[in-house]
Amino acid sequence: MRYPASEKLEIIRIIEQSHLPARRTLDQVVIPRRTFYRWYDRYLEGGPEALTEIVLRCGGQGGSPTFASRFCTVRDRPVQCR
Repeated sequence: MRYPASEKLEIIRIIEQSHLPARRTLDQVVIPRRTFYRWYDRYLEGGPEALTEIVLRCGGQGGSPTFASRFCTVRDRPVQCR
């Protein structure tokens, strides 16, 4: 299930404000620890804007990327289209 950035931020705030250990709180909200810490790392690096999902689509016919669209930039990092 994909969560919108607003829900990810809300979950991060719940975990930060909880008096319980993070593991226990994540079990209660049913979010895998790996998923949460991936969100949390992105949040710490780039703030709430970094929690937005980016869908990258390459151009070309039949879904195959053209030469010009094989490399794109996502959050200032080069990404190769597949």
